[in-house]
Amino acid sequence: MRKTTLPIVCVLILATALAVVGQEGNKQAGEGTQTSTGPIVRYLHPEQYPEAPPESGYVGWPLDVSGDFPPGTSLTLPYSGYDPSYLGLDNLRIYHYASKQWVALDSTVDKAKRKVTASISEPGIYAISAIPVKDTEAPKAAWFSPAEGATVPAKVGFLLDATDNVGVYNVEFYLDEDFIQAQVKRQDTAWFTKLDLSEYASGPHVIKAAVSDYKGNTTEITRRIVLQSGRMAPKITINTPVFDSAAREYKVDGTATCEGTEDLGVGVLVDGQAMPGLAVVKNGRWQYEFAFHLLGPGPHTIKAVVSDEHDNRGEAEIKATLPLKRVVLAYVDGEAALEPVTLMAVAVGGKEVEYCFSITNAKTGAKSILRPYGAGDTYVWKPKSRGSYVLSVSVREKGAQKVVFSDKQKYTVTAGKPAP
Repeated sequence: MRKTTLPIVCVLILATALAVVGQEGNKQAGEGTQTSTGPIVRYLHPEQYPEAPPESGYVGWPLDVSGDFPPGTSLTLPYSGYDPSYLGLDNLRIYHYASKQWVALDSTVDKAKRKVTASISEPGIYAISAIPVKDTEAPKAAWFSPAEGATVPAKVGFLLDATDNVGVYNVEFYLDEDFIQAQVKRQDTAWFTKLDLSEYASGPHVIKAAVSDYKGNTTEITRRIVLQSGRMAPKITINTPVFDSAAREYKVDGTATCEGTEDLGVGVLVDGQAMPGLAVVKNGRWQYEFAFHLLGPGPHTIKAVVSDEHDNRGEAEIKATLPLKRVVLAYVDGEAALEPVTLMAVAVGGKEVEYCFSITNAKTGAKSILRPYGAGDTYVWKPKSRGSYVLSVSVREKGAQKVVFSDKQKYTVTAGKPAP
């Protein structure tokens, strides 16, 4: 937990001692303790707690104090078992709950004995709280060891210096953004941890330390290391995708191996978009199929990723502009009235293609060009007459004279005058 949220729950505190001191020096502690000249002190059940003190909430258990209050009566409450550094020890106060509100009392903080004392003169509920320190300054941190670029064994210690204007709360360690361990023990400003990295693959890695103070202000420092764990990272290859015209999909395959791991799955990304599911590795080979429209005209990047059970990764990618393979006329209803129809063409492969949209009267065979060759892959056709038509799209590489592929769909207009 990096941040300490408010109010602070009382279970974090061990209220191990309590004293109410009268003018004559006699002491009373615990539930129901009373003398003829002193108050009665008892712990409250959590259901009896009033609304927590403002700003910081409770630091310790609230107490109900009643009975007699001789002059000079003082209340001492401990905060042992809790380090309120983020509050600032000098800001600790004993609060008195009266008339449905908390009032801070003039208090004395004994940092050595970890207790707070205040004079009291009337019954009510008392508790320790504090005025929080306004802290917006992030901690300062620097590596001691290992050195930048050092070659380290699987079991290695990391040492850094971390300071903060109020107090460092925690240091978290990451390897290649993978959380490893939270370290909350330190000596002075030095923070040390020893990590077992034997599950990670040998080779270059980045170790990161995230240093946080009690307010959640965080500083991150990194160090490059070369790990010698004896464990090999998974290996993977990828081949150029092949278009399956019968299945109307692309297939991409390759090889994948991993030391000590039998069940491997390969993830595929097309232009940074993760494809659903994983390709299963069988006898060292994998294959994945994906929709043809994902590889339209222009360059593409296809990446394959394999991971073992410890999240060591192997990656391979290719960059390719695939040959133009076909075009599909999509999103055309079978029939409609005299309403605009959006024709959308989907080209498969190609470098920089042009589209031509045309229409043919199914009854007469008369053909006309709706839009000549151009870069746009959509065209809005506005029917004018009732009848049956064949809508077509042709595609070619930019500047080429030869039509490479075409597709067509039938369309019936059910309203208006018959077509001539």
